[in-house]
Amino acid sequence: MTPPKQRPPAWFTIVVLVMMIPIFFYIPLVIGMFDTPGTFEPDTKGFVTLFFPIYALLSGWLAYQCYPERKEISWILLGLLFIFYVYGAISQFIIGSTIP
Repeated sequence: MTPPKQRPPAWFTIVVLVMMIPIFFYIPLVIGMFDTPGTFEPDTKGFVTLFFPIYALLSGWLAYQCYPERKEISWILLGLLFIFYVYGAISQFIIGSTIP
């Protein structure tokens, strides 16, 4: 008989959900890439913009799943996600360019 799977504490679930909030700001950006003809070019910026929300969702889900047994890995995943959020904010709002 296998023991029941442990769940992360409620505060960690809230932390993961808060880390997922910025993904909603990427949705209009991704939709806008396909609405205007000629704006989506198959380059690095388009790739990063298109697949970053997928990476963010997977990081949050994996951090949530592995927290009961490997807390350090969960914090590393969320820390890397936070670093990417900060980098994206700096490159887009302060420098005025899109993500390279």
